[in-house]
Amino acid sequence: MPGADGPRFRCTLLPYERADIQLDHVLEIQQRLREEGHDVRVAEKSLVELGMKTGRIARMVKRTETNAWVVFSASQEILE
Repeated sequence: MPGADGPRFRCTLLPYERADIQLDHVLEIQQRLREEGHDVRVAEKSLVELGMKTGRIARMVKRTETNAWVVFSASQEILE
């Protein structure tokens, strides 16, 4: 089974807009992560739903149990 030899991570996707989760390249990223044995989830809100406000994003990040974030189309300020 792919990913069985390595650690399994919980990966959370943070899309720019909620609809982005249905884009082909995002679906491919999800599929590849799952094929490697990782647990893939989508953040409860998108960057747009959070108003691109770093404080709101930081609060959501702190309360989300995850090992890795995959962030789509974010500014440098948000990524930091």
